[in-house]
Amino acid sequence: MTDRTSPLTEVIYPDSVKRYDYKMPKRESALYKHLSFAASQLYLSLVLKDYRLTKINMKKLKPPYILLANHLQLADYYVMFKASYPHRINTVAAYNAFYGKIKIMEDLGCIPTRKFATDMKLIRHCKTVLQDYGDIFCM
Repeated sequence: MTDRTSPLTEVIYPDSVKRYDYKMPKRESALYKHLSFAASQLYLSLVLKDYRLTKINMKKLKPPYILLANHLQLADYYVMFKASYPHRINTVAAYNAFYGKIKIMEDLGCIPTRKFATDMKLIRHCKTVLQDYGDIFCM
């Protein structure tokens, strides 16, 4: 039993709640790679009609490399998928953004993390994406 006056109280989960256990990230499937590109083309042509993507000095750049984004919004994902096509890409995503859709998150090649937490598994998973898979890693 915890003391209610203490600022640090223990969270007790009922037996019915299962916490997500982080697995080694999968590579983005070929199907999702092409679907992501098609969705990005459609979104950018319908929603962001005046959008233009210009690649400068990208011909010699081959994966693996790290793509840093300061703050990803929904539109940024579409731009990222279009810019990196045909290469596979793995992104870091908060697992609660895909609540109830963990299978989709895994198939997209997302590396799950919890917000505001120190996570050494995340570092190991990022290393796996870059060294073993040879993919683009977006953070």
